[in-house]
Amino acid sequence: GPFGSVEEVVAFEPPAHMGYVAHKGMPVRRYRADVWLSPKDAGTEVHWVGSLTPLVPGTGPLVAAYARSFVRRFISGLQNFARGAPG
Repeated sequence: GPFGSVEEVVAFEPPAHMGYVAHKGMPVRRYRADVWLSPKDAGTEVHWVGSLTPLVPGTGPLVAAYARSFVRRFISGLQNFARGAPG
């Protein structure tokens, strides 16, 4: 669709780590993220770290805020999925 992205997995160490880069679909250059999973209490802790370069100079804080918001929504949806709750 019009809001999809093209990403490539560049690091894969099951079951705890995956790294990826975005090639298309994001309003940034050089997006790279790494996700680590580790057991915590009766669940799983997710540690997600990313870096990017904004397309428009000076918009870094705005782009970073959007990226943080996107990751939070993604994690929330993932939690709901794991619990069997609807979207």
